[in-house]
Amino acid sequence: MTLKRDSSGGFSAGHSMPGSNESNLGFLWDDQLEHLLERFRTAGEAHAVALEQYTRLEHGRKGVLAQAMRDAKDGGERTVAGQEREAECSLDYRTYIEGLAVARGEERRRLYDLELARWALQLFQTLSANERVERQGYRTRKS
Repeated sequence: MTLKRDSSGGFSAGHSMPGSNESNLGFLWDDQLEHLLERFRTAGEAHAVALEQYTRLEHGRKGVLAQAMRDAKDGGERTVAGQEREAECSLDYRTYIEGLAVARGEERRRLYDLELARWALQLFQTLSANERVERQGYRTRKS
């Protein structure tokens, strides 16, 4: 049995017939496992970077809002509600929120990539276990 990469970046399983001459099966499994583990590591690191960026932006949002409210106050807005309204309409705050939304979307995409890599590893484990059970069954029948 081998895992093959399909056009969507996922994996599909191919099975060999019992008794076929696949002397390099262990090498194929090792190579595929290493590829999956590297994909998992890469996806995990990319998600961590995206989450860091999103967290920084999320925590800085209140500071940007406060500065925009101060600018509204300096512009003559006297009530807190009016300052907040003007601040949320300011170009600086809207631009910041747009950046925050982009960072959140990137974090979610990276999390999805990480989950796909995790599922691929779980599929690999399942297929590997099935292959071991099949081989045990063939050895038992031959005896």
